[in-house]
Amino acid sequence: MKLDGAAAEDTAAACLALARDAVLLPGGFEQACQAMEAALAERPVLAAPSLAVDLLLLANGHRLQAARWQPPGPLGDARRQYEDHVLARLVADRRWPRLEEALSALEPARRAQAVGLAAALILGRLAPGQGVGLSPAVLRRVAQKSPTEFVERGRLACGLDAVAEPLTRGFVALARAARGSTELLSDAEVFVVENVRALQSLAARVALAQLAEVSQALGERIPQRLKGQLFEEGSAPTAIEEASAYPVGGFSSLTTRGSLENLVSSELVYLDGKGAPRPDLFDVRFVEGELLYFDRDEAVAVRRRRRVLVVLDTSLRQARLVDPGESVQRLVWAFGAVAALLRALARWYDSHALTFELVLAGADDALDDELQVTSLVLREFVASGQLVVSRTSAAAQAIATFEAEWATRGRVLLVTATVGAEGAGAVVVDVSGPTPVFDGGRGPTAARGGTAFERWSWVAEQWVAELVHRPRRGPGPLAHPVTDAV
Repeated sequence: MKLDGAAAEDTAAACLALARDAVLLPGGFEQACQAMEAALAERPVLAAPSLAVDLLLLANGHRLQAARWQPPGPLGDARRQYEDHVLARLVADRRWPRLEEALSALEPARRAQAVGLAAALILGRLAPGQGVGLSPAVLRRVAQKSPTEFVERGRLACGLDAVAEPLTRGFVALARAARGSTELLSDAEVFVVENVRALQSLAARVALAQLAEVSQALGERIPQRLKGQLFEEGSAPTAIEEASAYPVGGFSSLTTRGSLENLVSSELVYLDGKGAPRPDLFDVRFVEGELLYFDRDEAVAVRRRRRVLVVLDTSLRQARLVDPGESVQRLVWAFGAVAALLRALARWYDSHALTFELVLAGADDALDDELQVTSLVLREFVASGQLVVSRTSAAAQAIATFEAEWATRGRVLLVTATVGAEGAGAVVVDVSGPTPVFDGGRGPTAARGGTAFERWSWVAEQWVAELVHRPRRGPGPLAHPVTDAV
């Protein structure tokens, strides 16, 4: 239901009146209007527009306390449900500290925009199509009004049935959806807030949100811990920052040579008091080389060097379509599954020197946007140097170069939309049709499942079996039994 004119201003006033009391603090009213404006610009119809204001105030450090003013009738009951089942659970969510940290790093105007985007994502996921619609222009006009007078107008408007009824329905629907959800915050909201400066267009934000949701959903289907052989043996020194200044080993013995900071503290007993004649016994022991020092073990930590190559064929641009009965593009499922797999491998083999290479194979830049969004989702790996993103002219060339350098210490995954595509020693996933086709070296197999989520969950499980549990014996296909998951 889209409102305009006086009805729209009454509803906006009611939403601000229903938010936290801190909206009346200096600067709070203007930021609250900006947050609501950003949420409504992202999603024109919202079940509870005041969620954007509440999130902003809570992120600014205001405590979640009972409001001093309660609206009358059913709206008051619905608001209490919203506070108990939505706001209280949001601040207790395991992702809330990350969201707070990301918001605190933004300037006030950008923070209001980021909160509005996060609120729109939450409301769109929990209560899509519910609530009322307001034009962002209404909020821009409202921001120029007197905060105290406008909030008082909103409290009076809460007594009007035309204003109270849709807000009541929105609060009830949101609280009901929250009770049925295991977690209210997802990776999508956190990623959007953390990368709000780079996501200025709606298309980029939608792509990132969908990719984060798909990656999170598929990641939950992958076991948290596995046992199995990922690669053959081979070691490399660990890269440790300032290793020469901070040796890996601890104190292992006593010696008569060393630096002053490693001096055994009991040696200070040989120092005479201030003003005593020199040399004293400490000086004599120092000259004779009899002072004792702690000796460090200069051992170097060693980890196994491993690498996973993911080749994305530019034929994947044909997968930019939504299959019947689904809400996410086939291409997003493919990129989301890759992101979930890389996160799982990094988690399982954190004791290895494991690195990833994401290669876009093709002569054009057809998948640059998707690759950029994927890099944002995996930005911690890019920042640490664990993930390298590059381009090449042909998939076969990238695979051959990788095989020559890494041999049995690497794994190759090829994602393509070309029917019958092959890669020597590579695990191939063909997404040319609604059902992905998996080929681990023993022939193509269509994914099982009735929905895209079920089919891609099956693909992720097969990836785990091929990349983790089946040791390679040369550059040929993988063909060894699967070990048990823990």
